[in-house]
Amino acid sequence: APFTEAMGVQGIRFTLESGGGVFENEHVVALRDSFLLLRHGSPSREQVRDFYDNTLLPLFPQADFEALARVFGEWGRLIHAPIQGSRRRVYPQKLVHDILASLGIGAFRADDPVWYAIGVFSRIIQDVEAVYMSIDTTARFQEILNFLENVAETGYDLSTDELLTRPNAVMVSTVHKVKGLEFPVVFIVDVEHLRFPGARRGYSGWLPDVVIQPALARGAYQSTTEEQARLFYTALTRSEKYLYVTGSEQLPGGRKPRKRSSFSLQLNNPAVSSNPVGLPAGLTQSPPARREEETVVPSTYSDIRYYLRCPADYQFRKRFGFSPPITEMFGFGLTVHAAVGRLHQDFQNTTPTGDDAERIAESTFHLKHVPPSNDPVNSPGPYERAKNRVSEVIKQYVKDYSSDFQAERQVEVRFEIPLEKAVITGTIDLILEMDEQGNILDATVIDFKTLEGGDNPEADLDWTELALQVQLYAKAAREVLGENARTGAVHLLKDNKRVGVPVTDEALAAATANVEWAIERILDGDFPRRPHIDKCKKCDFQLLCLCQPEQFKVQSAPPPIHIPGAQATKLARAFSEYQP
Repeated sequence: APFTEAMGVQGIRFTLESGGGVFENEHVVALRDSFLLLRHGSPSREQVRDFYDNTLLPLFPQADFEALARVFGEWGRLIHAPIQGSRRRVYPQKLVHDILASLGIGAFRADDPVWYAIGVFSRIIQDVEAVYMSIDTTARFQEILNFLENVAETGYDLSTDELLTRPNAVMVSTVHKVKGLEFPVVFIVDVEHLRFPGARRGYSGWLPDVVIQPALARGAYQSTTEEQARLFYTALTRSEKYLYVTGSEQLPGGRKPRKRSSFSLQLNNPAVSSNPVGLPAGLTQSPPARREEETVVPSTYSDIRYYLRCPADYQFRKRFGFSPPITEMFGFGLTVHAAVGRLHQDFQNTTPTGDDAERIAESTFHLKHVPPSNDPVNSPGPYERAKNRVSEVIKQYVKDYSSDFQAERQVEVRFEIPLEKAVITGTIDLILEMDEQGNILDATVIDFKTLEGGDNPEADLDWTELALQVQLYAKAAREVLGENARTGAVHLLKDNKRVGVPVTDEALAAATANVEWAIERILDGDFPRRPHIDKCKKCDFQLLCLCQPEQFKVQSAPPPIHIPGAQATKLARAFSEYQP
C-alpha cells in the first residue's frame, strides 16, 4: 500500500499484479454483502437504508436508494418464493447488473483496478451459473452465498493475464507473478533483514507429518534462505536495462531500525552503485512506446466485432471482464450449429435423410439454462419447443441444400491471420467442390447463423458484422489455408436462406483495414460510448452504461465494409449506428 499510495500522489499509473484476493477490494466486498443481505428473503426498508448509508454510499456516490430498495424487494421475492408448477429461471448475473445499476455504475468514476475487481466478481457469478441452472430456491441461493463467503475468498485474484487488458502502466507484482517476464526497469523493494530474506518458516499446513515429511525433507512447503535466494535471483534477472534494489531502515510501525539484507550486501559487482543519484549520465530520452510483443496482439473476430459495434461494450466485456446476463434461450444458436457440424462429419460424401437430420438434432440438442418439462408429451415447455425447432431447421437444411453433402466439407478448420498489429485466430467452415480425382475446384467460406431475415434490408440483421466475419475467413482460406475461396456466404438457418457476401480483393482489404483500425484503438485505450437507440436496447451492458455519446481520440474512421447488394458498402456500427 505505501508504494501504490505514493505513485497515486505522483500521478503515476500502476496496475496490481500481485495476485491479491478479489475480496480485498472494498467495492467487491460491498457487492458480496449485497448478496448476503438477501440470504433469508427481502430485507426490510430499514435494513436497506442502513446498508445504503454506511456501506454503499461512501463507495458509490451515485447510488440511488429507491432503486436499490426495489432491487432487494424484487429479488427477494424471486429467490425465496415457493415453486409452483414449472421452475422459474432466476439468474444471478442479472442480480449483479441490477445492483450495479442501482448504484449508479454508469456514472461511477474509479481507476481501472477497481473496475477489474468488479469484473472479477462478475466472472465469479458466471462460474456459479455454470453450475446452477437457476437460483430460484432459498437453499440453492444460500449455497451460492456460502461459496462467496468461503471458496471464492481465495479462489480468485486480481491479476490481469490478458495482454490487451493490461494498462500501459507500472506493474506492481510479487516475484512469483513475474517469472518468465522481463522489463526495461525493475525495482525490487523491501530488501531488508527479516523481510527479504525473511525469517525461516516451517510447514504450517494441515497434512499429518507421516504424509508431508518426505516432501519437507526435500525442502518443499517451507521458507528457507536457499529458497528465498533463488527467488531473489529470479527478481534480479527480470531486468533488461536498469535494476534498483531498495530497502528501508525505518519501516512503518517498526520499533527499531532494520539491518541491511544479506542479499543486497552480496551485490558487490563493480557495475553496481550503492547510492545512485538520478539516472546514469549520457542518457537520451525516448518517447514512450509499447514493448514489441505488446504491439502484435492475439485477438478473435468476436472481440473485434464488439469493438466495432461499440467500444464501451468491448471495454465492459473484454477489458474489465464483465459477464453478460443469461438470456432465456442462451445456447440455442450453439446447439443448432453443433447439429450442422455433426451432420457434415457423419455424411461427408452422402446425403442424409430427414430421419438422419432429426436423429442428429435430437442427440446434439442441449440447453443448460432451460429445464425440460416434467410432462414433455402432454405439456411441452420452452425446452421441448426449442428442441422441435432445431429438428425442423436441420431437416429443412438437409432438404434444400443436399448439394452441400456431395462436396467434401472441412469442419471447424483452425486458422491464424497475421495482420499489422494483430494475429486473428478462429475456426472456419469451408465447403470444397472437388473433381473425381480429389482436386479442389472451388472453396466457399460459409458461416452458419441461427438468424432470420435473408437479404431483406428491413430485417433485424447487421450485415457489417456478418460480412466482416466471412471476409476475414475468406482471407484466412486464401492466405493461410491455401484454398482459393472465391465465394463467401452467410447461411441463415432459421429461414434456410443463403446470402452471398462479397469476397473480392477490395472487400477483403476493407475488412482487414477495419480490424487493424480497431486493434490500434484498443492498444491506445480508446473506448468511447457510441450509443444508438436500437443498439443500446439490445446491449448486454445497457444497465451499466450511461449511453451518452463520446468521440474517438482520433478523427480517422475505418473504410466502409462491403455488404450484400450491388456495390453496397456500410460503415461499422460504431459509426453507422451512432446518435450524437
